[in-house]
Order: sequence, then C-alpha cells, then structure tokens
Amino acid sequence: MIRMDCIIKKSEVSSSTIVFKGVRIVESLVGENCSIGDNSSIYKSHLKGGNIINRNCSIDRSSFGFGSYVNQNTIVKNVDIGRFCCISWNVTLYGGSSHNYLTASTFSAYHWNYLFHNHANNGEVEDKKKTTIGNDVWIGNGAIIIGGVRIGDGAVIGAGAVVTKDVEPYSVVVGVPAKTIRKRFDDQTISELLKIQWWNWPLEVIKENEMLLRIKDLDSENLTLMRSISDSL
Repeated sequence: MIRMDCIIKKSEVSSSTIVFKGVRIVESLVGENCSIGDNSSIYKSHLKGGNIINRNCSIDRSSFGFGSYVNQNTIVKNVDIGRFCCISWNVTLYGGSSHNYLTASTFSAYHWNYLFHNHANNGEVEDKKKTTIGNDVWIGNGAIIIGGVRIGDGAVIGAGAVVTKDVEPYSVVVGVPAKTIRKRFDDQTISELLKIQWWNWPLEVIKENEMLLRIKDLDSENLTLMRSISDSL
C-alpha cells in the first residue's frame, strides 16, 4: 500500500511494502514486506526485505539487510547494515567526510562552494568513510556512530554512546567515547557463533527455532543444537 501523498522517483518499491504519509523515495530499491513511516526519506538506498523504517527517519546511500529496522528520528547516511539489526530512536549512523580541524577554518567544502562558487560541489565532499554494521547488532537510544567505524556481529551499543572506533563482535560498549565493558559470551562461544551465522539460515529454519534463538538463554546445550542445525544446512 502506497499513500497518494508520497513522492517516489526512479525507484522500485515492492507491492507488499507499506508506505505511509509524506514519504519520499528517490533512486532506491525497496524489497518485500517493508514499512516506511510518516515523513521518512529514502535516497539512493537498498532495503532488502522485512525492514521497518519508522517515522521521521532519513536513510541516505545506505543498505539494510533482511529484517533490520530503525525507530523514529534516526539518521542513517552511507552505512551498510547487516541482517536482523535493532536500531533504536534518535540514533545517528554516519559514514562520511569529517570537517578538517587542522586548517584555519573548519567550514565545510560543500557550503563554501555554495556560498562563493554558486554551486555545491558534491564530488568534493563525496563520502569516503563507509560505516559498516554487522548482523544481529543492537544499537540503543541516542547513540552516535561516526564515519568509517565497523561494528561486529552481535555487538550491543549502549544508549547515548558515541562510537569512534571499531567494535569487536559480541562486545557491549557504552559511554562517551564508547568503551567495551564486557563481552556477551566467552571467546570460544563467540567463535562458534561467528561460524554458525544463524542470521544466514533459511528464513523457515530461523522461524522454526525461535525458542532456541530468541527466548532461551544461550548455554552449551543450545550452542550444540545451533551447531547441529548449521552443519545440516
């Protein structure tokens, strides 16, 4: 269902996707069973399916793996996001050029060209620092992740954290600047999970194993079951 008061240009949007009031989609590919909330914009991006973009979000030159979602008032610019990621509200994920603070002025090249050369030179400020979010990552309310950072699979980013450097898989980071306070599991378990990669299982297998993946605490018995499932695929 696509509202008549939306703007869709040079884009492919699945007929199973719901597009709400005031949405703008430009030069993008939106897969099956997505939902795009009121007044959100999607520009030069790819939603691969099952994604929820809540209201008042800006998605710019980014990709979303299957099932990943963002809550309201979130900005995602030049970011590759894996599968089954949970991104809270008021989050900023930014992969782009930074202001140069070693020059006399930190004023941006884009706006300098707009003011003094009668054009905004997009090429000069083309984003160079792609940000990468792994699979099954949880990012809390108000977090900021700067350009070029890589967030490993299974990581947890605490509310309000400012992430300025790479985060290892299954790490929990908090604070300003963000620091690792612990790992979700021991190193051997993390190694096993990174081999199993449950997020790449067929969707019907993931659905059948909700109790194992989402409800029961992970212990050695459940890890063995996950390994068995993975080996059988």
